[in-house]
Amino acid sequence: MATFGGGLTTTATLVDDAVTAAKIAAGAVGTSEIDDLSIVNADVSASEAIVGSKLQALVVGTNAGVIPSTGVATAHISATAGIVDTQLATITTAGKVSGAALTLLANIPAGAGVFPSANVPSGVRKNGVTTYDMTTASGDKVIGHGAGVTPTQVRITALIGPMQNTGDMANSFGVWNSTQTSCAWNATKSNATIGGARGTSTTELVHVTDSSDTNSQGATVAVDGTNITLSFTKAGTPTGTMSILWEATT
Repeated sequence: MATFGGGLTTTATLVDDAVTAAKIAAGAVGTSEIDDLSIVNADVSASEAIVGSKLQALVVGTNAGVIPSTGVATAHISATAGIVDTQLATITTAGKVSGAALTLLANIPAGAGVFPSANVPSGVRKNGVTTYDMTTASGDKVIGHGAGVTPTQVRITALIGPMQNTGDMANSFGVWNSTQTSCAWNATKSNATIGGARGTSTTELVHVTDSSDTNSQGATVAVDGTNITLSFTKAGTPTGTMSILWEATT
């Protein structure tokens, strides 16, 4: 059997695939003999468990290595990563969620807790007085409430007396609570003559009339984050000036 001196066998003298795994001693091939990036996914068996200590640290911007032991930093995450919410832990640290991100408050479950009262614009109360000319043709009376949000309740107290053409006096008390309108009203003669009118309504918030309920101004209401709008409908020929006390509560 012929022998050869050291260094006589070169890669050029070897037939392709002539060196098998059995010909390579364990530990004979070191990392210095493997070119960087020469091992690709197809070269690694799916059943092999490669421990983290054998992997190079991640280099951002290249395909070298994996996640470093210090963890994932913002720079390691692609803007198009599309991380699904099931991969996120519950956020419990104060200040980590912007209030501007809460766009679906109606979907907050009942068991999620109670908003701190300081964060809810509730209990804001505004009030004021104004007047309305009873001779005005049907139209709107717009009252700016200044609450900053849409009130949940509006109260209107209206009165007049005496009317210039009849001498009658009238009162109207109305409440609106976002879903329901209720009004109770009455009108009486200002002299000693017995008589008058009274009634209720679930459509009008204001009803100011004479003692026969012939000459009147009645109003429905619309409420938004800025105004209370009383839409008056005139009947007959009422006269005088209606005094209005309004209250708005959020």
